[in-house]
Amino acid sequence: MPPVPASMQPDPLIVDGMTEPQWSAQFTDELDQDLARRQWRIIVGELRQSDKLANANERQVKRLVDAYVLYEIAMRHVADEGAVFPRKGKKQPAYNPWFTIMKDANAMASAAEAELTITPRRRNNGGKVQKQKQPSFGGGFLKAVPK
Repeated sequence: MPPVPASMQPDPLIVDGMTEPQWSAQFTDELDQDLARRQWRIIVGELRQSDKLANANERQVKRLVDAYVLYEIAMRHVADEGAVFPRKGKKQPAYNPWFTIMKDANAMASAAEAELTITPRRRNNGGKVQKQKQPSFGGGFLKAVPK
């Protein structure tokens, strides 16, 4: 499938200085791109609502979304092919490699969720992000004059 021209790609969302990654550069399937876009917005919204959104979390949020999408890709393969399949000339069946990838993606997602403290169980563990106060003019005694 040819890449989507830049003029037709949706504008990246920017939330509190965090720019949404360009998912089309990473995932070729449009369903995966849409899933990544939706998950990124959900996660960033959760972090923002709980005052835990910080630019330092940008890479961890991306890794979490990657794990979610990888899990879904692997899950589709496992649903189509099965978790195990018979090996030629062997009595023991073999695990589908996608089943292993699915389990690993689940572990990666769980670890990233714990780091970001976005699950209900861990939500109270992380500290809130301190927002920088806007500098006041004249030590707070003067008001800014509109232009």
